[in-house]
Amino acid sequence: MIFILGCLTGKTVEESPSIYEQEVGPYDVDIRWTSYGIPHITAQDYGSLGFGSGYALAKDHACTLMDQIIRIRGERSRYHGEDHIDSDIGWKALDVVGKAEIGFSKLDSDIQQNMIGYISGFNHYVQENFENLPQACAGGNWIREFTHIDLLAYYLSLGMIASGGNFAESIGQATPPNQQNRPLPPHPDLLNPPEMGSNGWAIGSEKSETGGGLVLSNTHFPYWGERRWHESHLTIPGSLDVYGSSLVGISAINIGFNRSVAWTHTVSTAPRFVVYTLELDEDDPTQYMYDGEYRQMEEYPITISVLQEDGTLEEYTKSTYKSMYGWVFNAPTFGWPDAVAFSFRDTNENNLNMLATWFDMNRANNLEEFKKAQETNMGIPWVYTMAADNQGNTWFVDSSAVPNFTSEAEQKFFEEELEQNPFSSIFWKYNVIAVSGKDSTYHWEEEEGARIPGLVPFSQAPQLSNRSYVFNANDSHWLSNAQTPLEGYSFVYGTERTGRSPRTRMNARFLEEESNWNKHKIQEAALSGRAILEEELREEFVAHCSQHIGMVEVEYKDETYEVDITAACDALSQWDGTFTISARGAQVWRETLGAEIFDQEDLWEGGDLFSTPFDANAPINTPSGLAIPQDDERDYLLESMALATVRLQEANIPLDAPLSNIQYQKKNGEKIPIMGSAEWEGTLAIAVHSGGNVTLIPKEDRANQINGTTDLTLDGYQVNYGNSWVAAISMDGDTPTCEAIMSYGQSTDPESPHFIDQSMLYKDSLFRSCLFEEADISSNEDLVEVSLHKDVFTTKEISIP
Repeated sequence: MIFILGCLTGKTVEESPSIYEQEVGPYDVDIRWTSYGIPHITAQDYGSLGFGSGYALAKDHACTLMDQIIRIRGERSRYHGEDHIDSDIGWKALDVVGKAEIGFSKLDSDIQQNMIGYISGFNHYVQENFENLPQACAGGNWIREFTHIDLLAYYLSLGMIASGGNFAESIGQATPPNQQNRPLPPHPDLLNPPEMGSNGWAIGSEKSETGGGLVLSNTHFPYWGERRWHESHLTIPGSLDVYGSSLVGISAINIGFNRSVAWTHTVSTAPRFVVYTLELDEDDPTQYMYDGEYRQMEEYPITISVLQEDGTLEEYTKSTYKSMYGWVFNAPTFGWPDAVAFSFRDTNENNLNMLATWFDMNRANNLEEFKKAQETNMGIPWVYTMAADNQGNTWFVDSSAVPNFTSEAEQKFFEEELEQNPFSSIFWKYNVIAVSGKDSTYHWEEEEGARIPGLVPFSQAPQLSNRSYVFNANDSHWLSNAQTPLEGYSFVYGTERTGRSPRTRMNARFLEEESNWNKHKIQEAALSGRAILEEELREEFVAHCSQHIGMVEVEYKDETYEVDITAACDALSQWDGTFTISARGAQVWRETLGAEIFDQEDLWEGGDLFSTPFDANAPINTPSGLAIPQDDERDYLLESMALATVRLQEANIPLDAPLSNIQYQKKNGEKIPIMGSAEWEGTLAIAVHSGGNVTLIPKEDRANQINGTTDLTLDGYQVNYGNSWVAAISMDGDTPTCEAIMSYGQSTDPESPHFIDQSMLYKDSLFRSCLFEEADISSNEDLVEVSLHKDVFTTKEISIP
C-alpha cells in the first residue's frame, strides 16, 4: 500500500485559505523591558498579548526559532544541503505541519488568536530588524515569513522531544534489507531522550516561615540551542497576570507563578514511546506477522528539495514505512535486519492539548483550578509538576503522557518478554520498553478519562497533596515526599523502593533538615554547592588515603603509571566540601569518583563504594559509609585517586586550584567561572557539558576531552548544560515575591547586553528580583517602553525580505 506525500506535507497555503488566511487584529500591546532584558507585556486581548510576546521573543531568539521551524518542516536540505536529508525525510513523515493544519481549528479561540498574534509579532520584529539580525542568521536565505500553522507544528514537535522527534532521522534512514544503499545503524544514544533535568520543590505551610507556599524551580537545560528558557511577564488586566519562563517559542508561561499559585516542572522518567519488534516475512521484509497472518506495511514515498554545490535544487525521493503501531525506524545496533523490523508508538503524537493545559494553569485562581487544568486537558507531555499556593497547600503529579498496559501485559513483560525476546532485554538496558508486536498482548488499554485511547487516565497518575512538601529531581514518583512514599503504580511510571540518585538524596536531605523555609533559604540551598557523596564519604576517604600515602600503580591509556597520591589526598583534606567557585580541590573528588571505576550501581545502590547498601526503608540515608578495602583486596579507592591525579596532570590543572580557574561557561570567547557539579556527585546545582543542541547556530569550540564521565578536557571543565532558570518563589497573600537568575542570560545575540549580564551575576551566585508589581516595574531604572499597534490585517500580508 503506497501513499504519496508531495514536496510539502499537508495542503499548501493556496489550498487552505481558511486555515492560513485569517483576518485578525487590531493589535495594541505595551512592552516594558526592565533590568536584564525581562519583558513585561500588557494587552487587552490574547491576540495582542501574543503579538507582544512574539516580538519580545524575536528580539532575543529570532535565529533559534526560525532555524527550528525550518527543521521541523523538513526543509533544511533545501537551504543547507544533503547532510540533512535523513532528518528532513523523517520530519516530513512525522507530518507535524499537516497535523497542525488539521488541528488548529480545534483549539480554543483565545489560543488561536494568541498563536496568530505571536507569530505575527515575531514576523514583525524580523521584518523591522532584517538588516540587523544576529550574525547566526543574518542574510540567511531561509529567513522568511512563518505562519501560525508553523508555530503549532513546532509545538507538536516539542511535545515529541522525548519520542518521535528523537527518531526523525532514523525514520528517514529506515530501508528494507532487500534494497541497496542501506545506512548503518545509529548509535544506541538515539534511545536516550535529549538531556534535560531539574530540581523542583513545593513547600507548604508546615515548613514555611510565613505559612504561604514556596517553590524552588531549578531547571537543568542546555545553555545553547532550542531548549533555552525565556523569561517574561504576561498581563491582560482582569483575567491574566502571570510571570515565569517558557521554552523558546512558547506563548504561555511553562514555569512560574500568578497571584494564587506557583509551580515548576521536572522531566519525568516515564516512557513516551514503546518499541514493537515485528516478525518479518522472509520473502517480503515489508510484511510483518500479526495474529497468525502477515500484514503489509504502509509505504510513504516522500520528496524533498536538496541544495546542490552549484546552488541549484534537486529533488530527492525516499520511501518511509509504517506499521499498525507507528513508524519503522533504523534501530540502534540492529538497523533493519532480514528477520525483524522495529516500529514505535508515540504517546505524544499530535498532542494538541499542551498549550491549553498551560494556558489554563496560567489563569488558575487557586490550586484546585490549577489541578483541573491538568485533569481536563491532559496535555502535559513529559514532565512532573510541583505546585504550591498562597494558602500553603502543595501538590505533586505525574500527569505526563504514559502508555496504559494491562496488568497481564506488565506481568508478561517481566516474566516472559525480557527472558525470551533478546531485543527486549537489550532495549531495556537503555530504559526502553520493547515488546513483540505479533499479537494484541501489548496493545494499550483504552479507559475513560485519558486524553486519547491507550494512555493512562489522569485519575491513575501518581499524585500527592499535603501541607509539608513535595519535590522531584528526575527520579520516579516514589520519593516525592520522604515521609509519604507513593507506591503501587504501573511500572511505566518508574521504579519504587529502589535506590535514588545522589541528587535526589541531596534534595531530600535539604527538605528534611529545615523546618522553617523562606525564599532566601531556598536560594542558599540551591547554590550552596553541597554534595551528598562528599558529606557521606569524604571524611572516611581522607582518613583512608592518609593511612596509605605513597605510590599507587594504575593502568591508563594502555600504560602503567606509578602515582604518588600524597598531594591529591592533601588537597582532598583541605577542600571545603562544596562546588562553589572558591572551592579548592573539588576537582580531585570529581575525578576520583569519576575515574570510571565506580558505576551507577555503586553510586545509587551501594556496590563497591558504600559499606551499607541501599535500604528502601531508609532511602535518604542509604547507601552510607565508605567501603574500605581489606588488606588482601584490590583498593579501588586509591586507584581512583591515582587516576584522578594522572588526568588532572594531563590537563595541567593543579590539584588545589580553585574551581573558578578551571570550570566555566564560554561566551564570546570569554571564560566565565561557574559553580556546580555533575548529577552523580549529588549537588543540586548542575554544571556539565552536553551535546543536546540540534540548531545549526554556531557553537563555542571545546578542547579535546580527557574524561567523558567528568567532562574534563585539556582546558578544564567547559559547561554548556545545567542550572539554567533558577527561581525561589514565595506565595504570601495576593503579593507573590520571587528571586531568580538565568545562568546564561536572556538573549542569544552576542551583541546584546543581555547575552552575558546574568552570567556575570550567576558567577557570584547572585539572584535578582522578579519585578511583578506595577510600582516596581514602572520605577525600574533600566526601563525601556515600546507600544506596538497593528491594524486589522490578514496573516498572508506580512512579507519578510
